[in-house]
Amino acid sequence: YGDLNPFLAVGGALRRRGHSVVLASPAQYAGDAAREDLEFKALRPAMDSKDPALMARVMDARYGSQNLVRELVMPAVRDTYADLEAASAGADVAVSHMLTYALPVLAEKKGLRWLSVVLAPLSFFSSIDPRELAPEPERVSPKTLRRLSRSWSDPVRALRRELGLPAGADAIYEGQHSPFGVLALFPGAFAAA
Repeated sequence: YGDLNPFLAVGGALRRRGHSVVLASPAQYAGDAAREDLEFKALRPAMDSKDPALMARVMDARYGSQNLVRELVMPAVRDTYADLEAASAGADVAVSHMLTYALPVLAEKKGLRWLSVVLAPLSFFSSIDPRELAPEPERVSPKTLRRLSRSWSDPVRALRRELGLPAGADAIYEGQHSPFGVLALFPGAFAAA
């Protein structure tokens, strides 16, 4: 729920101000959207957070991010694109989770304004303020991380080619951040501005 709650809060606040809001998220969160009185659209890939084997793989301290991105999220990027295209029909603006790699592609293709969300300081890759990655005691440079994970974004690059879009920025790094604005939805105690 740490990834969902900020979107429920933003969506609820927008709805209370009179905006129509659609939450596009895995189907398991439909009830949470209903509690906030938000319209809901299921978003693939389907991920069962109650599956202990799946949760063990994606929460693994060393390989969790790799497992989540390479095995679950990226293989479904075309499905996610289709789901987002339907969910955002008529939208004035979209707000993306950092794992919704299809949204920047959709926004560029459709001319849709979008804001990206960062839920933890680690998502701001910085050579000035590098983050230490647990459980590794040594620092891994952003350059090394980029080299090791370059192939992870291949499905997004393929989708962009299919849609006639230029290569664009790497989806995992600068490509996840919107040129229209980035919402840092984490407490100030986690990192200074």
